[in-house]
Amino acid sequence: MYGIYKNNVILFAAVVLALLLCLPFLAPSVAAKKQAPLKAPASSAVTSSKTAADDDSRFTAAGLVNLARMNAGFVFNLRYATTNNFTGTKLYGAARAFLRAGTAQKLAAANREFMSMGYRIKIFDAYRPYTIQKILFSKVPSGRAGYIANPYKGGSNHNRGAAVDMTLVHLDGSPVAMPSDFDTFNERASIYYKGCTKQQAADRELMAAVMVRHGFKRLPCEWWHFDDTDVSKYGLIDIVF
Repeated sequence: MYGIYKNNVILFAAVVLALLLCLPFLAPSVAAKKQAPLKAPASSAVTSSKTAADDDSRFTAAGLVNLARMNAGFVFNLRYATTNNFTGTKLYGAARAFLRAGTAQKLAAANREFMSMGYRIKIFDAYRPYTIQKILFSKVPSGRAGYIANPYKGGSNHNRGAAVDMTLVHLDGSPVAMPSDFDTFNERASIYYKGCTKQQAADRELMAAVMVRHGFKRLPCEWWHFDDTDVSKYGLIDIVF
């Protein structure tokens, strides 16, 4: 009987000793679990490109429509999602185009008219996050600041989801020649530029006439830029993709 009691005491002591020896290793784990809730959450405006590509809910909640899902016949060449832009860097995490629902419907109506004439709209840029506007403004070439809206003085109508940068292509996707490339920061970008060919001027004005007819207005210094005439209804948005 005494032998059994003695063995139990020894076993109990061994267990207690083992726990004491393991305690230093267990303590950090317990502390970490207690501290975990204190970690600041990531900004809701920043997501991975995979999340952005798979989820429109944040944009829908802000009143934006994914233009690619409208099946409106648009062609996309979203330059800020590539390095083929004046900054030489990729600014968007995914090649996506959004506009306010009302603006998107106007653009789709304009594209239907263009398609009846043998053309389609090719989109360079649409909704632009306010965060990206600040980056663009910091990189605009010296002496050309007037071509990029100052984010600290009202921002761009792109930041409101109510402006589109665009050109025309033929129905087969082949380009329609315009007076300059997108984001050409010189006199060739002006809607009044007369040094281009007659055909380029005619196509520039045809594009403008249809867009104005469907509720857009021109920006004098950029032939490719059109603002929704209802832009005053919309505030700035900063949902990054």
